[in-house]
Amino acid sequence: MFEDNRVNAKDDGTNNNWDNGQIGNSWDDYFGMDLDGDLVGETPYDISGSAASTDNFPTFLGVYPELSVPGYDLFFLI
Repeated sequence: MFEDNRVNAKDDGTNNNWDNGQIGNSWDDYFGMDLDGDLVGETPYDISGSAASTDNFPTFLGVYPELSVPGYDLFFLI
């Protein structure tokens, strides 16, 4: 998770990957939408720098693994 930075990431390199093809990083300045409810944004997150990189599967902040409480299924979105 990248948060509370003036610049979350900068990529001036080559062959860097910002997602694994299914899930990317959480960015505190990502304002895309999750239209299908999978907690992964449909709008890529642009990485600053000369490499013109993107995180194609940014996840939403505060998404944590499912917690178990007897009788309840919980997800926390902060």
